[in-house]
Amino acid sequence: MAEDKTSLEARAKYVAHRLAEVMSKEEISELANAEKSESKVGLIACGAIAAIGIVLAVWMFLIEQVFWGVVFVLVAAFFLFACLGAGLTLANKDLKSVAEERLTTQLKSNPALLADAELRIQRGELAAAEQETPTETQEQQEPQTPAVSAEPSLGDIAVSQSTAAAEKKEKLRELQELFGEGFITEEEYEQKRKQILGL
Repeated sequence: MAEDKTSLEARAKYVAHRLAEVMSKEEISELANAEKSESKVGLIACGAIAAIGIVLAVWMFLIEQVFWGVVFVLVAAFFLFACLGAGLTLANKDLKSVAEERLTTQLKSNPALLADAELRIQRGELAAAEQETPTETQEQQEPQTPAVSAEPSLGDIAVSQSTAAAEKKEKLRELQELFGEGFITEEEYEQKRKQILGL
């Protein structure tokens, strides 16, 4: 059960990170602002408790209850420092990391939402791949240059082989990183590794 929860959390964190890469700036900003507004409510509550603690401490000192005055000063100081630390942490985070945290929380609590997010990432990757590859009509419209030789030269073959090897190496490195960080299982790692190597 603990493994399932850990793997769900790791999967949600990975999907949130990938989803944030696919999302538009407006969507990221909207998510981050929602998270920040909720955090601000907590900061206001924390500040209010600190203020109440200070008022109670002053009152206790006025009625000569020094012990309780010191207790309330300590409580107020704790909440003030907690409020200050949380506020500084929130202020120093960029929108994307705040949005990722919110997405991770939402995805962990809702597995159906996690599956939808994975589909959205795949669609986003497919759309990006379609934009990179020219369509048949674009290829037909481009002027054809006469081919010098029907067969590729040895240099062309060597370049394409080294490029393919570099791409495989990079994909394997990314796959190893995902496995090392616990985002994918050993079975998924082996399956993808064989797929990349063409085994």
